[in-house]
Amino acid sequence: MEHAFPSGVIFEDDHLLAVNKPSGISTHTPNKDLCWGWYEYFHWFNPGVEKLKLLHRLDRDTSGVLLFAKSPEASRELAGQWESGSVFKRYVFATRRKPQKNSWKIDQSIDGQKACTEFRALSGGAFHRIEALPKTGRTHQVRIHASVSGVPIVGDREHGDPKDSWPLLLHAAELRCRAPGATADSTFSAPLPETFSAGSARATWWKRAGLLREAMSGDASRWVHGMADGFPEQVVERFKDVWVLSNFTEVREDELKKALSGRKLVIKRYLGQGRVENVGQAPPVSVVENGLRYKVRFDEATTTGLYLDQRENRLMLKRIMGRLPPGPVLNCFAHTCSFSVVAACAGRATASIDLSAKYLEWGKRNFILNSLDPEKHRWLRGDTADWIKRLKKKDERFAAIILDPPSFSRGKLGAFSVEKDLESLIREALSLLLPGGSMLVATNFQKWSREDLLARVERGFRGRKTVLRQIPLPPDFPYASGVPLWMKSVWVTLQE
Repeated sequence: MEHAFPSGVIFEDDHLLAVNKPSGISTHTPNKDLCWGWYEYFHWFNPGVEKLKLLHRLDRDTSGVLLFAKSPEASRELAGQWESGSVFKRYVFATRRKPQKNSWKIDQSIDGQKACTEFRALSGGAFHRIEALPKTGRTHQVRIHASVSGVPIVGDREHGDPKDSWPLLLHAAELRCRAPGATADSTFSAPLPETFSAGSARATWWKRAGLLREAMSGDASRWVHGMADGFPEQVVERFKDVWVLSNFTEVREDELKKALSGRKLVIKRYLGQGRVENVGQAPPVSVVENGLRYKVRFDEATTTGLYLDQRENRLMLKRIMGRLPPGPVLNCFAHTCSFSVVAACAGRATASIDLSAKYLEWGKRNFILNSLDPEKHRWLRGDTADWIKRLKKKDERFAAIILDPPSFSRGKLGAFSVEKDLESLIREALSLLLPGGSMLVATNFQKWSREDLLARVERGFRGRKTVLRQIPLPPDFPYASGVPLWMKSVWVTLQE
């Protein structure tokens, strides 16, 4: 069966779906507003598909075989096999320490529950490789028992060296169980990922990042997202065959440049105080996202024209078009008007506001790319706050409003700061929103948490009856503990 997501399907029939989960995405969303789990992301991209049933889980940083039930019969049958311990599971991991035996068994309870794992040494590469056969299914069982055995897993900062700079090298290599109605067991296996063969920590992080992005597929993605992908203060984005490397501080880019050798590469070095040095050139490309086309350019200092962190919000706008009241869509701080393209392709009139005439022209080209007539839509050059006041005087109303301002800007009415002015801007924009309409409020302001944004939104709506929904960032924007969330956003629907 064809699905919008993912690649990496190992097996599928009417009862079971087996996939090769990459490292870097949880089985199940740990925080519904922070990041996607594989399960939720699959259903987000396949909304008409009947819900899969979770049979087991893999840690976020563990790769390998993940099995789901598609039918009630499979769910009941496999749940019983997991409960009885009859499901065969084989893991492979890397360790720096040579095992003292060729094979051994650990019987040690975890959180007061019986836990047993058998181990066998394998031939290794740069590290020693070990096979683990867990006989029970406790949380972090293989990782804990490996540490107890004196062979902690490479990259396991929780149960091994807290200063380990490598990503976790643990892979669920094989799973064997009996499908409903079958007379023999079925075996599902996933080959050892390339991360096990990389020669350095940085090279391994690069391989890990690539395996996750390849599983997500698409024309455009963030290939490396700073600290979460092992490269602090560095970002790599891919737009078809063009790669953009951005350095946000004075850091060495040699490792990433080496990994990107031989490809079309543009480097953006952020020099501070708004200065950006562009190194390298590439012609513009047209990328497809959720069936729509956007022009991406590489000659601008601070933008390519498409903000990838808004991918899921653009899809959200596309999906809610049919539920919104009749009326146009207002795209404030429109940049190159990607949200306007979504609305216009759904048959809505749009009004796009931006200070830059150049970006509005870019937006018109995006309309033409999607066979839309720009002349049938409005292009409002100028300050968003000023235009909102003018539209309010004309008593105009909109079915949806996109409010994604820069953290700081200067316009006709003076300087705008998200930290000081977002709340009042929301209140002004609210006066233009139709009952039953939706407003997206988003910000990249790094000093704010999601809770900070929600507090401003709630005050901006002044106790009006609303429904709030937050869409997590795409999986190519993974989170890292202790690092501010890249982008915060919330959809607010005004109740009639």
